[in-house]
Amino acid sequence: MTIHLGYDAAETIATNHEGEQIFTWNSVKDYDFLNSPNGADRIMDMYNNHLGRHIALANPDATDEQLAELVQEAISAGQMLVLVQVEDVWTWQWSDGAEVIWGDDGSPQRGD
Repeated sequence: MTIHLGYDAAETIATNHEGEQIFTWNSVKDYDFLNSPNGADRIMDMYNNHLGRHIALANPDATDEQLAELVQEAISAGQMLVLVQVEDVWTWQWSDGAEVIWGDDGSPQRGD
């Protein structure tokens, strides 16, 4: 979508799809929001969409198939967030199973 429509349009469409009017990493500090399945899912999607847009920006001449391969490489390298449920609490891991910790700005960081 980023290559076909541009970064700003892709960001607007993806953000609106997730039901967010304004999104900042500081919004993840709201633990009631984090511990709801819908909130946790939204954070995961917003982060992964953000990374996907940056993959597209870094590879503007890539075909859709090449972009799909690059995204799969990011998943395999542990760069994407995945949502897991531990008992009754929703949390995240990196796509390689590493722990996610939250930076001072609310952004996800590797805990390893």
